[in-house]
Amino acid sequence: MKEDWSFNKVIKFAEIQKDLILKAYKMLAPNGTMVYSTCSFSYEEDEEVIEYLLKNTDANEISIDDNRMFFKSSKSNHGIHLFPNLFQGEGHYICLVKKPGIENIQKNKNVQSENFSIDNKNNADKIRFGDTKFYLKGTIRNKGLNIIRYGVKYSTIKGQDEIYDFHLSRAITNYVDSIEINDNELTKYLKGESLPLKTKKGMVLVKYKNIPVSFGKSDGSIIKNHYPKHLRNRF
Repeated sequence: MKEDWSFNKVIKFAEIQKDLILKAYKMLAPNGTMVYSTCSFSYEEDEEVIEYLLKNTDANEISIDDNRMFFKSSKSNHGIHLFPNLFQGEGHYICLVKKPGIENIQKNKNVQSENFSIDNKNNADKIRFGDTKFYLKGTIRNKGLNIIRYGVKYSTIKGQDEIYDFHLSRAITNYVDSIEINDNELTKYLKGESLPLKTKKGMVLVKYKNIPVSFGKSDGSIIKNHYPKHLRNRF
């Protein structure tokens, strides 16, 4: 760490943080609260970033109750530092900010309808890599960010069949061909067993208490288990 540190890097990361905090604040709902926290003790990455936010937006800082274990910089009164000799972890800087305004509850009333729907493929862009399909709703500017997973893994083509992915079962709100299972059937399914249940042939969304478990493939009388092997209960 000592060999890797340089003041130029501090300045570089501080500029990145300033850009990110403005973007994060822009997405914050009216009357919403945001926590800015780093594991750095540098003024440039901590208090200076908050000062930049307060100067360039209508954000208000929320004061944190005084505590003798909290440390505040002599350069600025924004936020607090938690030192690792007093708190578990490697040390942190924390500051709370709030966006003025009245929350529009009505606006967020139908958030669930914005979830990805397998029945409406027009609400996303389809991308295919080899035999795997992905659906992406909207786009983001990565600006050098390392995106681990972007979008929903939709399906894999195996011969003449299209096998819906486990990721998709976690993202959709509804699917026409679904079946509800009981406690005993859930236990068997999580172990990787097939279920002797009559359904429509093809891919079926297995649900427990209306919560998607995963897709399975049915021949009409037996649902073949497609629950990921690495998640199956071995006990």
